[in-house]
Amino acid sequence: MSDPRRPVGRPLVQLALTLQVLLVAAAVLSYFQGSKYLEFNLRRTVEHAAAQAVSQWGRSLELLYQQGQVVFHDPNAAHLMPIPSLDAASLVKEATPRVKEMRPLPGVDEGFWLWWPGGFGQGLSGLSVVKAQEGCRQCHPQFVPGEVVGGLSFRVETPFLSRILYARKLSLITLIGSLLLLTSAAVWLMTGVALKRERQAEKEREEAERQLAASEQLYRTLVDHSLVGVYLIQGDRFLYCNPRMAEMFGYSQDEVIQQKLVADLVAPEDRERVAENLRKRFTGEVQFVRYTFSAMKANGTRFPVEVFGARVVLPSGPAVLGTIVDNSEQEAARQVVEAAYRAVVALPGENVFQAAAESVAALLHVPVVFVAEEIDGQLSLLGAHGAVQKELIPLAGTPCEVAIREKRPLELASGFAAQFGTPGWIQVVPECYFGMPLVGSAGQALGILAVLDSKPRQLSVLERQILEIYAVRLGRELERLHLLRQQKELESRLAAHEKLAALGVLAGGIAHDFNNVLAGIVAEAEVLRRLVPPEAHEKVEHLVSLAQRGGEVVRRILSFARPSVTKPQPISVAELVQDTVELAHHTFGPQFHFDLQVEGELFVLGEEALLQQALLNLLTNARDAMPGGGSVAIRVYPRNGEVVLEVEDYGTGIDPAHLPRVFDPFFTTKPRGQGTGLGLTTVYRTVEAHGGTVAIDSKLGVGTKVTLTLPRIPPPQTTKPSAAPSTLKASRPAGCGVLLVDDEPAILEGLRQVLELEGYRVVCAKSAEEALRSFQPSEIHVAVVDVLLPGVNGIQLAQHLLEKKPDLAVVFSSGHTPEALPPGLVSRDSVVFLQKPYTARVLLETVERLCSRA
Repeated sequence: MSDPRRPVGRPLVQLALTLQVLLVAAAVLSYFQGSKYLEFNLRRTVEHAAAQAVSQWGRSLELLYQQGQVVFHDPNAAHLMPIPSLDAASLVKEATPRVKEMRPLPGVDEGFWLWWPGGFGQGLSGLSVVKAQEGCRQCHPQFVPGEVVGGLSFRVETPFLSRILYARKLSLITLIGSLLLLTSAAVWLMTGVALKRERQAEKEREEAERQLAASEQLYRTLVDHSLVGVYLIQGDRFLYCNPRMAEMFGYSQDEVIQQKLVADLVAPEDRERVAENLRKRFTGEVQFVRYTFSAMKANGTRFPVEVFGARVVLPSGPAVLGTIVDNSEQEAARQVVEAAYRAVVALPGENVFQAAAESVAALLHVPVVFVAEEIDGQLSLLGAHGAVQKELIPLAGTPCEVAIREKRPLELASGFAAQFGTPGWIQVVPECYFGMPLVGSAGQALGILAVLDSKPRQLSVLERQILEIYAVRLGRELERLHLLRQQKELESRLAAHEKLAALGVLAGGIAHDFNNVLAGIVAEAEVLRRLVPPEAHEKVEHLVSLAQRGGEVVRRILSFARPSVTKPQPISVAELVQDTVELAHHTFGPQFHFDLQVEGELFVLGEEALLQQALLNLLTNARDAMPGGGSVAIRVYPRNGEVVLEVEDYGTGIDPAHLPRVFDPFFTTKPRGQGTGLGLTTVYRTVEAHGGTVAIDSKLGVGTKVTLTLPRIPPPQTTKPSAAPSTLKASRPAGCGVLLVDDEPAILEGLRQVLELEGYRVVCAKSAEEALRSFQPSEIHVAVVDVLLPGVNGIQLAQHLLEKKPDLAVVFSSGHTPEALPPGLVSRDSVVFLQKPYTARVLLETVERLCSRA
């Protein structure tokens, strides 16, 4: 900083004053010298003028004499010369006292002297020496030529010269004064500008010094109050360390700076490495270094530190400026995180959620920790530490809902009870909460890891990291649990499908055999009807009716085992529901009420009998769920190109644990002997065969709702049905031959008799080989073939027969459904399928129609 006692610009003012004095002195000196010069010059001018005048006078006098205008007094004079006013003696006497005043006039004859006897204002006196000439001796023989013989004196009065000299001096004073004024003004102007600049520079310098001082103070404050240690090292000593570093090592600043070497603060095993890093920066090999080492406190305690140092150059040489951080807390945190990670990795494969809850509670020292998965708006407890009293925890209105919905951690350091109340499923009154969502690999929230404490608490960064580690592991475990459940569900479904497939094979075999028996009964009954008297025909018709009912039972067994829609027809869902409800109403009794809600005329494509049976099964289940009676709601409405059929009861409901198995065959919760376990299975397979879906929703004590969806079709156009012939034609095609192939002798014999009684020529065969041997293309017009023949089946037999006679009409018959028939055969007009058992009338009408085409 500048000296405040020294006025700013004093040297400049002193210099300006000095210059001013010198200018004044120069002006005075110039005036005196100028005055002398003016007087000298004026004297010289007057003197030259006087000398010229005297010389001119002498020449003028001689000229006048030569012109005769002047007459010598002495006529004998040979020439004219100036007459001295003084003789030689008088000249010496006159000139001697004024020798000092007299001086020759430069440029004039040396015999001419001038002086100013009374000063400059008293006039000019002059003396011109007259020397004798050769001609002077004529008159003055005593004169020697060249000697001074006298002098001509003169005087010039100069009263005007003083006024001239005064005027010139006045002009000189004016000139010198003007120059002095201009130079003084210039000096002081320059001084003022210099003073202004110096003051501005002084202000800038003071501002820079103030900012520098402030910066130094700020730097000092930052360094002294820094939360990390700051040091400056040169050689093997500390030039500076801040209070934080001294405190870190347990010394005072003075002790570190004045008494300690760098190596004194480093553990022995790291001293060589620290010294090498310092050397590299001193020599400039590296500019920056960041590393860790073990340091030594004053009490000998070792602790980990991390340093970041840079090379700097001071006037005294290179040095290292850096920071040092105590890593004790970070090291402890790292060890805790590693311990948590090891604990997570070591969690047992079984009961991992319970072990995780116990482990988190031990690490965070909290009273309540639980792990739960989200299922249908509730939390299902997987593992817990503390007084958690329920396995199902409500999710709505809890912080767990926020964490799961937003898929982010949620922390409440305090005020849990005030905001969410006191949950009834834990015994402690929670004050703080931290929830970490358990997220699967696809980003979906599967559950929650929740921590609760009875006092306010803010989780540290380390504790959050611990929870994140556990949440990642538990999220993967919960996802694995879901995959295991899905795998088990798929396995159970596969097992169910395998059961149904096996059941289908079994049912198909039984149905085939039973249909063959029924077909034989029907055939024999038809023959019997023709042989007995008319009064016994009613008994025969009753026998045929019973056989047909048995066939319907077999068909239902087949539809359960391998459901299929053999003859799909447009079905009005409203009529289907109305007919089924009327049937159920008469069956169930008046204590049951059916609430029908049907929106418009909706149609589906399928078999009415199968769908009616499925709906009747649902109504039966609803009746069984309400033993004391009640109301069953049936709703039908359109949705996105589908027809939705809902059946809802308000009965006992189904246990959630049983819901995944309700569609399994033979699974039932009814007492032994009161249910087969095939009702919902039949519903499921029937709806699936119609291209629809089945969903079930049930709650214990509330009721059950089953939702069926079926593809919707446009309303069919009504056509007037044609009148069916009531009787067979009286005349039949002459010579129509029928090949009858079946492995059941009773069926074969009965059908043969029926056909022969109607006038057909019949060729019978019990196998495909026998049929091929007996087949005569020119004599056989219709082949009635059983599909399931031993060896070569009926389909293969028909293909061989068609190769021999392409226009052959074929009637396939079987106790199974016709899915196995090749599409190329079914699409032909001359190929017909008859489901066993069928009546003789149906067979005769079919054969008659095919024979008429042949």
